[in-house]
Amino acid sequence: MPAAGNLPDGRAYIIANYDYRRNMYLLLSRDGRCFDTARFVRGARLRAKKGIGKLNRPSGPNYFRSMIVGGKLWIVYSISKQEIGLTTIELDAL
Repeated sequence: MPAAGNLPDGRAYIIANYDYRRNMYLLLSRDGRCFDTARFVRGARLRAKKGIGKLNRPSGPNYFRSMIVGGKLWIVYSISKQEIGLTTIELDAL
């Protein structure tokens, strides 16, 4: 499930997965229509923990929520439906 919003400089962003929820990407757009910049943020874990309804393959971040706090983009997400992850990105780096 992607998360989206606007940065203080007006650019739109989307945080989403690709390839069976293995990797997290940040997509950026100046006009909110053409997302022409993609940044890799975080990759999958080598082994997912066993559990009901889990596939036997690497599992990465998913179910994103994001907010801007103190000059940083904070991204909170689930890892393998069993752990919570947090990644912060300096807005100046974007």
